[in-house]
Amino acid sequence: MQLSNLLSDAVLAATGVYVFLRFCTARPHFEKLLWGIFLITLSVTALAGVVRFAGVAGIVAMHQSLQLLVGSLGVLALVVAVWCNISGQAATARAFYTTVAAGFVVFGFFAQTQYGSFAVVLQSLAMLVVMLLAVWGLLQKQKTAVWFVLAVMVAGIATKVGSFGLPINPTDAYHYALALSLFAFGKGAAGPKTRP
Repeated sequence: MQLSNLLSDAVLAATGVYVFLRFCTARPHFEKLLWGIFLITLSVTALAGVVRFAGVAGIVAMHQSLQLLVGSLGVLALVVAVWCNISGQAATARAFYTTVAAGFVVFGFFAQTQYGSFAVVLQSLAMLVVMLLAVWGLLQKQKTAVWFVLAVMVAGIATKVGSFGLPINPTDAYHYALALSLFAFGKGAAGPKTRP
């Protein structure tokens, strides 16, 4: 059992659920579903991490698959949700189903081939696109776009937090930083009203 990792993953899981319920449920239907895919799959992955860090070895493969799902379907849903938020356009059924289909295709490709390690590249590209969308939002004087900039910056720092020499377990620091990033994404998601 790794108690500190278990607790930090539990905080991450709870943060994802809280952010969705607090900030995303008022969004238009398909945009809300996109936010839900990103936040809830991340929370479920964190819950699997709680079980894994509790010492249940049989869940390791499932936890790794869920991490891959968040890194494919989850980040694609995030990009489209942020685009909807910044552009002020409601997500259509076509956009939603295309995003979900593309996410599962990418997930399947990563899961069934030796290219699974490229999921990190997709995540990095997705964060870059979100940052560019946020900058576009700032240029349009959307104050809530600042939250997306902050979210991406904190997520980027989270991936490097282990090299900072902090007096905390690097996995815990990553989980807590990611939880802060999710909160910032939620504040951004609660931003301007979307046009129908």
